[in-house]
Amino acid sequence: MYQINYHYKDRLFKFIFGNEKHKEWALSLYNSINDTHYTDVDELQFVTVDNFIYMGMHNDVGILCADSFDLYEHQSTLNPNLPVRFLLYTSKIYERHIIDQKKNIHGEKLVALPKSKFIVFFNGKDEIDDRIILKLSDLTNEPSDLDLTVTVLNINYGYNQELMEKCVELNDYALFVSKVKEYQRDGLSLKEVVDKTYLDLDFSKDINRFLLGHKAEVEGMLFSEEYEEIAREIDHEEGRAEGRTEGRDAILKELLQKRYITEVVVKEFSK
Repeated sequence: MYQINYHYKDRLFKFIFGNEKHKEWALSLYNSINDTHYTDVDELQFVTVDNFIYMGMHNDVGILCADSFDLYEHQSTLNPNLPVRFLLYTSKIYERHIIDQKKNIHGEKLVALPKSKFIVFFNGKDEIDDRIILKLSDLTNEPSDLDLTVTVLNINYGYNQELMEKCVELNDYALFVSKVKEYQRDGLSLKEVVDKTYLDLDFSKDINRFLLGHKAEVEGMLFSEEYEEIAREIDHEEGRAEGRTEGRDAILKELLQKRYITEVVVKEFSK
């Protein structure tokens, strides 16, 4: 795996919907997903799992509200193994909850736990329906007593219209990302893509004003996400090439020609 030390580690999705200073956006998303109508942001608590020490994994946004918690992941590549990841996240969160609440799971009294919901927000290139379901049982050869369901929601602009109408912040995010993709297809450099996208923003929208005030961070996150996608393509191509560098070099050359990356990035990936 070819890794770059990015300055900005968060994804743009987490930067918006996992933001302590704007919990109203996370609450709007939670209400839209669960068909609830909570208005007090103090009812919402972030319970995100940051970096498993032994696995290097973290989830994007975890929300505890009204004795139920939602775990949200943002994905640009559909991963069929997501139910396993959510299982590991959930075990950590329940463990933390049991310890924090001093619940005795060894006693005879029933231990009440928050209910859970697992959502993936997908905005990758693959064509998928508005909603698809992934199950842990799909990964086992035989039926198992343990199962877990993950709902994948397509949030590419134009999909899941009902959800977008309920959560205007998610709609604004989807529109922003669609503009970024549109200008990328025009062959612009990522800096040019960001500059042109910002010219299209409606600054009467709260999220767009927020993005304007954090343009440097947003640009850094978009670069990071682009490099992650490049790394996945390189890994896939080199796996097919059985460890040879031809696949990697071809991808880097193409991206350099499109001005998606610079010579500095090429040297970094070629180490």
